[in-house]
Amino acid sequence: MGNPGTFKRGLLLSALSYLGFETYQVISQAAVVHATAKESRCVTEARVWRCNLSSLQPLPPGFK
Repeated sequence: MGNPGTFKRGLLLSALSYLGFETYQVISQAAVVHATAKESRCVTEARVWRCNLSSLQPLPPGFK
């Protein structure tokens, strides 16, 4: 039939390969989520920092 140790080794390598692929997918998805959240935060911050200068009033007399 064959060496049982070879089968176990092959099974172990398959399991490790599968776990490695699953880990890669999780890390990739986390990176995409992080990048999207960071981009969204930057856009939000950009909106916060945008000033409407037309609403400013002139300075009072004697104020420098």
